[in-house]
Amino acid sequence: MRLIDADELKKQEVLEKLRTAEFDDEIEDVIETIPTAYDVDKVVEKLKRNSMPFMGDKDDRDVDLNGAIKIVKSGGIE
Repeated sequence: MRLIDADELKKQEVLEKLRTAEFDDEIEDVIETIPTAYDVDKVVEKLKRNSMPFMGDKDDRDVDLNGAIKIVKSGGIE
């Protein structure tokens, strides 16, 4: 799977050629319904949730490397 920038996709020339008054809304709907491939905010949230204070300092956090790798690979998508 690869990530795409939906906003950039909307600007592509091929889509501009496909756009007509009758298809414009349908194209936008299809783009908006494509599932997110990678959610950075969810990854960060999961990493924070699975971290522990490091050496008693609440600002420094430690996370299990194997757990972090799984979280990053999942892309925040369940």
